[in-house]
Amino acid sequence: MDAAKVADYLDEMARLGENYSTADLAVTTAEPNAGDVTIVAPEGYAPVAVETAQVEVDGGVNSGLGVAMAETGEIAQPTRGSGFGFSGGVSARGMSRLGGTCATQYFDPAYPSKGNEDHRLTTCWEKWKSNSSSNYVYNRWAYFTKAPSAIGSSKTRDFTIRSRPWKGTESRVTSMTGHTPAPSGSCGSSANFSLSAGPASISIPIHKCASLKTLEDANRKSGGIDWNGETSSQLFLDFAMGLTATSTPTYADYSWMEVQYCEGSPCWAPSQYLKKADSGF
Repeated sequence: MDAAKVADYLDEMARLGENYSTADLAVTTAEPNAGDVTIVAPEGYAPVAVETAQVEVDGGVNSGLGVAMAETGEIAQPTRGSGFGFSGGVSARGMSRLGGTCATQYFDPAYPSKGNEDHRLTTCWEKWKSNSSSNYVYNRWAYFTKAPSAIGSSKTRDFTIRSRPWKGTESRVTSMTGHTPAPSGSCGSSANFSLSAGPASISIPIHKCASLKTLEDANRKSGGIDWNGETSSQLFLDFAMGLTATSTPTYADYSWMEVQYCEGSPCWAPSQYLKKADSGF
């Protein structure tokens, strides 16, 4: 078990008011095509697909990471305390929280980084259910921190998160009743958006909602959000879905990050983007 990454995860979760022990956690290491990936998450929430891609561009390289996570068993639950920072739904009316958790993924950069830091993604989810109907809310949020380059220039060019019913459980979800943020793009840089679930409702905090494309698909009962641009800063993404289901839905979560590195300056737009692979999560 990677002690440093486990300690980092425990510290991050404590800031959110969720206190785990080392025994609650599982560490998964993968060595796909380009760079090592280490994932720290509670037992029962595990990677089901890890994809990397890399392409040389003029004077540098583009690298991407795709990870699909899913509930694979009973998820270890933390003791709850007070926290701050990113959080789940608030101001629930007529709804109960069924559970949720976060996973942190570390990805080797394709360039020399300051302090040998890794790229770092934390992705979280939670489920809520109406107390009086078969309505649910699935809430998802994530933040990505690019490893700072020791030389040259590095920028995040793409960050996408998506969720859909876990393969084989699609029939549980009978309809998608809402998605926030809405495709109208009427979202501010920081605001709470109310999502109704039949007679109940919950307020979902949405952060940094700019330069985004929503990826909701009512037919597939799936949701998501995609950021494309150019930044060296940490990125945040959030979305939530209203659902009806015959029993508690099980969702799989997919994340994709793409980073561009140039040895010199300026760092021109890449001549080729990497494909967002989808392995049927």
